[in-house]
Amino acid sequence: MKHLSVLLLLGLIFASVLCSAPPTGGPSGPTVPPSGPSTPIGSSYKPKVEVTYLHPTAGRVQIGDKSAVSVDYGTTVASMAFEVSVSDGDNDPSSLTTTVSNSVTTGIVNSEWESAIAAVPYMLMPGSGVFNEAGGQTYLFTLTAFDGYWTNDLVFSIVQSAAPSNSPPSLSLVWSHGPSMYSPIHNGDTVGVDYGTQVSTLLFQLTVDDAEFDDVSVAANISNLGNTGMLATEWEAASTPALYLLTPSSGILNTPAGVVHTFVLTANDGTDQTVFTFYLQQTPQVVVPAPKMVVKSGGPNGALLNNGGLVGFGSVDLSVMPTAPVTIYVANDGTADLHLGVPQISGGDFALSGTLPSVLTPHTGVVLSITFDAQSVGAKTGSISFAHDDTTTATPFVLDLSGTATTSIVNVQEGGGGGGGGCVAQTDGVFWSLLLVAVLAMIFRRRRVGGENPTHDG
Repeated sequence: MKHLSVLLLLGLIFASVLCSAPPTGGPSGPTVPPSGPSTPIGSSYKPKVEVTYLHPTAGRVQIGDKSAVSVDYGTTVASMAFEVSVSDGDNDPSSLTTTVSNSVTTGIVNSEWESAIAAVPYMLMPGSGVFNEAGGQTYLFTLTAFDGYWTNDLVFSIVQSAAPSNSPPSLSLVWSHGPSMYSPIHNGDTVGVDYGTQVSTLLFQLTVDDAEFDDVSVAANISNLGNTGMLATEWEAASTPALYLLTPSSGILNTPAGVVHTFVLTANDGTDQTVFTFYLQQTPQVVVPAPKMVVKSGGPNGALLNNGGLVGFGSVDLSVMPTAPVTIYVANDGTADLHLGVPQISGGDFALSGTLPSVLTPHTGVVLSITFDAQSVGAKTGSISFAHDDTTTATPFVLDLSGTATTSIVNVQEGGGGGGGGCVAQTDGVFWSLLLVAVLAMIFRRRRVGGENPTHDG
């Protein structure tokens, strides 16, 4: 029994040795070498990625793998002056791919951190983007280089701090109206002005401020500008360091029916904005009843005669004096009674027919007639005038009168020359002819009497 146990133990040991021996080939196929890592043929080195950046105080710093770089809110990629270098110990051409987490709103452009396969070494200098997550953020950069055989990663983080607390810009507005000087206008206020008010008389002053003294821009929108001449640009400013003042002054509030101008002013400091709205209500135009005198030649449809104008009769022969009358039409086109004085005419060669009423009601008119009645030849002048209460033209209203009197009758003067002498000679000839005829008739008569009573001597 003891010998049987020893034999059984020896059998087990022999079987264990047989099971652990490596295969030596045979009908089942060739011997398979053991598996394990091996160096690819033609490349002994992995590609290498290095990233440096410009630190605000330490100068250019290399970013290590799995390291983190802290930046402030609003830091730009360009300001960090990244340099991404790719090299390879075997000088194998290499490519570079990059992923950046949480970069949706940053404006970071992945392609600026990447390259297709290219000869090494080479350098990339990405510049787009800004680290701008208000609440702070960690951006994970994974850069992978590949030389056709090996890949190699560089992983680092940019840790951006939260945005600092910011106070929005402020807008305050004052103006002067009536007895009040530099009174405040608050956001949402409505202020009233009369028709015809000049903006320059309102002395607007818009103060732009910011607690952090940030640069602040102002945009303006004004409704119903029409023909007012108000300029939105006078209420605006490009981004300018606060504190500053705007003093708009152009325009006139001139909408006859009245209007409300809505002013929307928006201040922006790059982080926050403030909207300031107020309403400028202009009253309608007030039409005060007033007379309006109109003077025309000939009638309601005649030519307009201005104060100080001329009524001319031209050249007229004395034989046809007085002339036909020239009609002067005086009307009231206003909205109140027109008061008129008694018309006065100067110059003795002109005559006035008709008169003016003391009151001419709106939309009525009256006619005056003037004739030219000179008593001698030559140029004649005169005027017609009358008082009135139309404040738009001077009083009295004056029209100058002019005309020239002529004659077609020839004056006969003794001793005159030329044609006049001929007339005198003709008259004298007739007289002497008649006298000669009378003398000859007397002689003839005496001879005839003597023939009928002859005298005989003895």
